[in-house]
This record gives sequence, structure tokens and C-alpha cells, in this order.
Amino acid sequence: MLMRSFISLLLVFAVLPVQADEARWNELPGFEKVWIKHGATFHGSETGEFNYDSLRFGREVPLYEYKFHDVDDLFQKAYKNDFSKGVLVDKKTGGARILAPSIAEAWLAVRDDPAVVAVIPMGFARVAGDSRVVGYRRVDGRDTQSVFFAPNLDAILCLNDVARRKARSYDGQVPFLFGLNLKGRPTYTYVDGANSINLADQSDPQRFLETFSACSDLLQLGRRIIEPRDYEPKGQPAGRIRFTSEESAEIQPTQRVVLLYDRFGHMNFVRTRQDTGLEELGRLLSSNGYYDDEPCKYREKQVYAGRSISCELWAVTIAAFDGAAIAIRQGDKAFFWGDPSRFTPGVLIIRRKEQAPAEPAKKPISLLNAVTKPSASQVPSSD
Repeated sequence: MLMRSFISLLLVFAVLPVQADEARWNELPGFEKVWIKHGATFHGSETGEFNYDSLRFGREVPLYEYKFHDVDDLFQKAYKNDFSKGVLVDKKTGGARILAPSIAEAWLAVRDDPAVVAVIPMGFARVAGDSRVVGYRRVDGRDTQSVFFAPNLDAILCLNDVARRKARSYDGQVPFLFGLNLKGRPTYTYVDGANSINLADQSDPQRFLETFSACSDLLQLGRRIIEPRDYEPKGQPAGRIRFTSEESAEIQPTQRVVLLYDRFGHMNFVRTRQDTGLEELGRLLSSNGYYDDEPCKYREKQVYAGRSISCELWAVTIAAFDGAAIAIRQGDKAFFWGDPSRFTPGVLIIRRKEQAPAEPAKKPISLLNAVTKPSASQVPSSD
């Protein structure tokens, strides 16, 4: 109770009324090329009507950078010698408190950095409340963990495709998603899964080997929702949504936080408020309605006919099971989509790049702090 009381004193929630046209994109005040879609509704074929919130960062100008952190590492960098083994010591008073691996604590650790725009839950733990991220990891070019064999961890995310950046002379982060196709019965242990990483396109089984090798930071996530368009299709010739409705029905619906690289090259972070199925979530993220009916700008290549849903886009689950919130800066405070006290073993910190000055603050728009009910576990499972 003391810890929760302390956090409640420090956190200030921006709680504002719902917008009249809540299903359309709106600019986020104070930030350039950032939009939100709050309290939108989609009528799914599996679970029925569900609500979602989405945060989108534009790609036209590289204004923002994205960096993954284990929560314990984040606390260590923020509090230095005052933090040890999950406990923060106040040297002035001699008091101490336990830092829970939550979005609330992650926000407190970075809120004094005005460049921080948002804190997104990312990564999976073996058990709920664990601050150690499970799965394949590469940090600053060095592999630190091998592949973890769990059915829901079926992707490896590269947050910075260096090879493509150099080829296109683009001074911004371009993410890339690798499929992970492990065979056999899940062991829920670390395995040698290098040969299970999908590096193929239509003509070359090693097409994306250079991309994988050049990526300095990699993280195992999942489940995949929409496959990248250039990938060799794996049993899905009719479309790129990863699971058919029949396959999705075998997987228990859950709340998810999803990274969507959309048809315009924007980075989207989508959080469902209710439990949703994978196939219906794929339908939402590839629908014209999600994009406010703005058409794709690129002509469809003939080679993708019958397989591509629209322009380049892909989507992957980056957090699930535990209902973790998304924190978004509003001035010197934050508003939260979801319950900020829920656990997350890792976070994605989104910052303004140094050359991107803040826009003058506008009148705040209306954003509800949508607190969700606790879910059972964050353990990687068949969900």
C-alpha cells in the first residue's frame, strides 16, 4: 500500500473527455508528426466489437528515435548507485522502497528527460512480475541470449535496419521483422534456433542475411500478426495476415500491445482494451478504416498479386497477457492508456532527436486513462 500511495503522489494523470470523432487520427499537441487515435472501435469476426488506442509517429522527417531497455537497466541508469537489487534508497531520508517493473516506475525514471515522448511496454517474461526479458537478444552488436522456444515468441524485431538506411540515405530508424519458424513441441527453454529465422524472399533463401547481420539490436517477440510483404509466404498464399480465422480460433484471445509498421512507413503502437483474436486484429490493422480511408501511395507490384493486403505493412505483438499501459508525455506529466501499475519486463523509450525542437504546446486534447482489469500472467504460452 505504501508503494502505491507513493506512486499516486508522484504521477499526474491527464484525464480529459472523449473526442466527438474518436475513431479518426488527431495530432498530439506539442509534437510534430505524432498522431493518436483514441477509443476507436472495430467489429471483429472472432470476439465481436472491441476498442483500441493507437499512437503513430510519422516517417516523413526522422524526428524520433526508439530504444529498448530492460526495466532494471533503465532504473540503474536513472538512479545509479541509489538502486540495487530492485530497491531504491533515498540518501536524504534513509528510506527505501521496492521498484516494481511497471510502466509507472519506468515513467518516473525518465520523466525528467524532456526529450522522452512515450514509454511503451515491450518484451516477455517467464513469470508475471519478473524483470528479466526472455528470448533472443542482441545488444550493441553482441548476442546475449539465444532463441527461446515458446509458440507465441515467433518473431525477432530489428529496430534499426542499418543496411536499408545506408542504401536509401535515410537518417532515421527503419525497423525490420524476421519470422521465427520453430518446429516440434515447444520446450519453453533456450535452444539453438538460428536456422529457424526466416531470411528468405521469393527468390533467395538468404535475401535478408545482411539485414540480420547488420542490425545492432534484436529482440525476440510475438506473435506475428501481419507478415512483411517481401517475405517468402509460409503457407499463406492468399494474404499476409499470419493466422487464418480457423488457426486464430485455436489461440486464446488476449489484450495486446502491437507494433505496426504501416502502409506509409509510420511507426504505430496499438493497444487493445479487450481480449482480441489475432486474425481480427490483422484485419483491423490492414483495413482502410484504420487509415481514415487514406489510400496507399504506391502501385502494387505484380509479384505480390493475390498475396499483399495493401502497401508494405507488418505487425507484431510486443506485449501481452498482463495489460500493461502506454505512457505518453503531455507537458511535464504523462497520461496513460491502461493501468500503469501493471508489470512489464522491458520498455521501448521513444525520444525526440536532438535536432527536433518541441512545438509550442497547444490546448490539450481529450484523452481518457483507460484502466484495464488485471490478467492472469505474462508467462509465454500458447496464447
